[in-house]
Amino acid sequence: MGNNALYIASISKDFTSVTEEAVIYRIPDLSSPKAEVLLDVPGLYDGAALSDDGKTLYYSDWNTTSVGALDLQSGETKTIYQEKGIGPADIAWQNGTLYVPDLPGSRILEFKAEETKEAAKITETAKITETAKTTGEAKEEAAMTMQEIQDRMEIRELTDIFANLADTKEVEKQVELFLPDGKLEFQIGFDGEINEIIGREALLQAFSRTVGPAKNVYHLNGQQTLTSYSGDEAEGIAYCQATLVNEVDGKDVTTTNYVRYTDHYAKVDGKWYIKQRRTTFLFMESR
Repeated sequence: MGNNALYIASISKDFTSVTEEAVIYRIPDLSSPKAEVLLDVPGLYDGAALSDDGKTLYYSDWNTTSVGALDLQSGETKTIYQEKGIGPADIAWQNGTLYVPDLPGSRILEFKAEETKEAAKITETAKITETAKTTGEAKEEAAMTMQEIQDRMEIRELTDIFANLADTKEVEKQVELFLPDGKLEFQIGFDGEINEIIGREALLQAFSRTVGPAKNVYHLNGQQTLTSYSGDEAEGIAYCQATLVNEVDGKDVTTTNYVRYTDHYAKVDGKWYIKQRRTTFLFMESR
């Protein structure tokens, strides 16, 4: 609002189509509201702001991804800011300053007005405010956090896929989840002797001996936590309940192993693998 009038930046209903009705309007008399077209160029107008002296109307247009200035006396328009990709969104004018949200840059741009005998003009160079800098830094930190979140999800999926492939006895695919020189250690209890298997071929033989004879295999993964993370390597603890059904003397015997995995993961060419896994059998039940 300004000059006792209401300025309306309009946009189509679907927010994407440029229609003839999507222009900038003005209601000059609010006591008897009737909209008149102020700027007849169709666009995707998202915001409008009036300068302090009431001579210039600034507007944001998603169609041209720009901010324009309309001289209310001459009717001339000028592009004062061009954004890349999307936006800009709603804009605001306060105390001689135009604030423009830069969506791709996750910052607020600040344009200072120079008061002259003509109309308030916008300087060509945008000044990034301290708030904008803080926002940009926060975005960078958030980006790093998002990468870690994605890595954690992929590591979790890695352990789940390992269990799923064991259930379907697809041991050839299972060993591909290890690095070529990956190591599997196993022990009975935390104080038990540690045995190890190294390399995919040796792992294939060991997995085949374990799940091959079983009539049914069922793994249920529990909690998993990472104890360290460096971007391309991670260490963690995971728990699993592994159940195998084998035929013994003509009868089905169900053995459930309660397992703790102490894992070392490595990211190679953008993909996570098991570098080393220690399988500790905490206890087991048979029936």
